[in-house]
Amino acid sequence: MRDIDIFFHTLPTPVKGCMEALRYYILQYNVNITEAWKYKVPFYLWKGKMFCYLWIDKKNGFPYVGLVKGGLMQHPALEQGNRKQMKVLPIDPTLDIPESVLIEVLDEAIQFYP
Repeated sequence: MRDIDIFFHTLPTPVKGCMEALRYYILQYNVNITEAWKYKVPFYLWKGKMFCYLWIDKKNGFPYVGLVKGGLMQHPALEQGNRKQMKVLPIDPTLDIPESVLIEVLDEAIQFYP
């Protein structure tokens, strides 16, 4: 089993299901997106360039999608927090994933990649 698969496999419920669904949505979003294991984090690359990643907030335990070029983005669902360049889309694992918001965020993010 690959390190990235072990990461997803060992997550607690309900975070595991949420993270696996986010993984699926991101990979299905566009054929140019590929998955990679970088810095012990699941990263998603747009044509080989770092695009976004999945992680879990240490304070509340909720998953989020981190956008590498989030600092350039203006979507109201994104949070910057203490980050200088990236913004995140927090996801409540006990609720349905807001698919339309996720797609809007990915649509906006993709504009910053040639």
